[in-house]
Amino acid sequence: MRIILTLCIWIGLLVPAAAQNYKVSDLSVGNWSGGAYLNRKTNEFAYCGMFASYKSGIGVHFAIDNDEEWRIGFNAQKFQFRSGNSYSIAYTIDGSPASVLTGVAKDTNFIVAELPSKSALFDQFRSGNMLTVSVAGSIHQFRLEGTSNALTVLLDCARNYSPAGREARRDVRPSAPPAPNQTSGSVTANDRLDATRFVANLFSRTDFRNYRFMSSDELSDKTLPDVVRSADVAWIAPQAIGLLHIFSTQTTSIDDQVSSALASDAKACNGRFASGKVSDEDDSNFKRLYTICDDKTKSFNIEYLFLPRKNGLAYRFGTMVFGRADQAPDNKDLRDALKKAAFTKAD
Repeated sequence: MRIILTLCIWIGLLVPAAAQNYKVSDLSVGNWSGGAYLNRKTNEFAYCGMFASYKSGIGVHFAIDNDEEWRIGFNAQKFQFRSGNSYSIAYTIDGSPASVLTGVAKDTNFIVAELPSKSALFDQFRSGNMLTVSVAGSIHQFRLEGTSNALTVLLDCARNYSPAGREARRDVRPSAPPAPNQTSGSVTANDRLDATRFVANLFSRTDFRNYRFMSSDELSDKTLPDVVRSADVAWIAPQAIGLLHIFSTQTTSIDDQVSSALASDAKACNGRFASGKVSDEDDSNFKRLYTICDDKTKSFNIEYLFLPRKNGLAYRFGTMVFGRADQAPDNKDLRDALKKAAFTKAD
C-alpha cells in the first residue's frame, strides 16, 4: 500500500493534476525507479522522474523537465504540511556549506522544491555520499548511493524526450557505414538512453559502485583520445576509463567493427603498436580485442568486448588504461558481468 501511495504522489510531482500526464517509459536503476511522462492533452514531454524509498520511511524524488530544470521532493506519512504552503528546506552534501530552498507542499505528506540550474550542484548530488536535510522541523540524512547513476539516466531521459530527442528518434534514414570509432547514423537517442541504463544497472552492483559516469565537461576535454570523446557512454573506473560505443549490425558487422577499432587505434598510435584477438571460451558470439600502443608520451592499452544486443544493435565496450601494458588491471570480473547482463530482462 505504501508503494502504491508513493507512486500516486510521484505522478503529481510537476503538475497539480496527475491525470494531465501519462507514462511512456519506465526507468529503474538500483533502488531508484520512475519513468518518462507526456502531457495527455498535447502529447508534449512533461518530465522524467525517479524516486527511492529509505528505511526511515521517507521517499526522495528527483525530476527533470523539458528545459532541464530539476526538482527535488520528499514524502513521508509523518510529515504534516498545509497543502499549497511554502516551507524552507536547508540541505548540505558531505558537510558543504548549507543552502536553503523554498519548498511547496503538494499535500500534507509531500513537498517539492526547485533546485538551482547549476551543473556543479548537479554533479555534487551525483558524486556526494551523504545528503543532510532540515525539513518539517527535523533533520534527516540520506546516503546518496546510486544517485550518480540515477541522475545520469534521468538527465539522458529528459534529453531523449525533448523536441531534439524526438526528432532523432524519427530520423531512421539509412546512412553510410560508420567511420572508425563512430556509431551508425541509425542509432537513436532512445538507443543511447537504453545503453546508459544498461551501464547504470551494472554499476548498481556492489562490485562496481566505485565506478562513475563521465560528465559532458570531462568528455569535451580535447586532450582525450578520439576513442573516448566519441563514446556514447563513458565512465571512470579504478585505474581506467570505460567506454561504450553503439552500432547497428544492419550496416556493419561485429567483425567489421573489430577491424575498425584495430585500424583506428593503430592510426592513433605514434609509437610501437600491437594487437590481438581473443576467442571467448564460453560463447563464440562475443568478440574480444586488445590493442597496445607504446608511445613515449601517450602509451595506452585497450581491451574491447563486443556484445550482440537486441533490435539489430551491438555494444562495443572498451576498458582503456594509460601507461604500459603491464599496468592494466584484470577485467575478468567486468567482462563476466557484462556478458551476464547482456541477456537479462532488467537491462
